[in-house]
Formats: sequence, structure tokens, C-alpha cells
Amino acid sequence: MVRFRSLPILLALGACSGPEIPEDLFSLQGAVAGTVRTAAQAPVVGATVTATAQYPLGSGSFPLVASGLTDTAGRFRLLFTAGNLADTLAPLVLHVVASGFAPHDTSGLLVRISRVLPPRDTTHVVITVAP
Repeated sequence: MVRFRSLPILLALGACSGPEIPEDLFSLQGAVAGTVRTAAQAPVVGATVTATAQYPLGSGSFPLVASGLTDTAGRFRLLFTAGNLADTLAPLVLHVVASGFAPHDTSGLLVRISRVLPPRDTTHVVITVAP
């Protein structure tokens, strides 16, 4: 008899409504990689590279931001991550700050944001900074 009394309680608990979980949860990523160099082609170590991808929406754009430091060869790799958006190409702006150099902005680039993880397409760029 105890089994039958607990059955309605379990059914009632199963019927309680909470926040709905979307059925199709997924992540998107985009990648940008490159190097920061001087005009003499020397690598710039420890430069801060901040990238902003403007994910296009019908009513404007949604900024995806990633940042990191260059390694001893002046290289960097940044990933943008978002969720539940469609694959797209997004306009990309890079901002570089390095000790002893003027800040530098690079625009006119695109980055592919897609469901493929890790991203199969990477935007590659070489950034030259000046004192």
C-alpha cells in the first residue's frame, strides 16, 4: 500500500513546472590568430590584443570580446564564444597596446562564428606597431 501512496507524490513532483530548458543548446566559436611585430619585423612580446567581433542582429549587433597577451614570438590566438546564435561572418576590430609603442587599431576584418568546435576557420592577421 505504501508504494501506491508514493506514486501520486512522484507524479506530482514530475509535473511541477520550472524554467524551461531549450531543447537545442549549442555553443558557437570564432578564432583570430596572428602576430604583433615592429616595422623591422621583430616580435612584440607581452602586447595586449583585444578583439571585438560585432555579431550582426536584426536590431544592431552583439559584441563578442576576447583578449590576451602575445607570447615570446609575438603570437596570439583568441577565441570568441557565444551560444544559441546562427553561424555568421562578423566584422572584427583588433586593438593592440604594447609598452613603448603607440596603441594600434585594425579594422576591416571578418571572423567566422560557427557551431564547429574548435573553429575550422581562423582569421589570421599580422599587426605592425610603431613607437
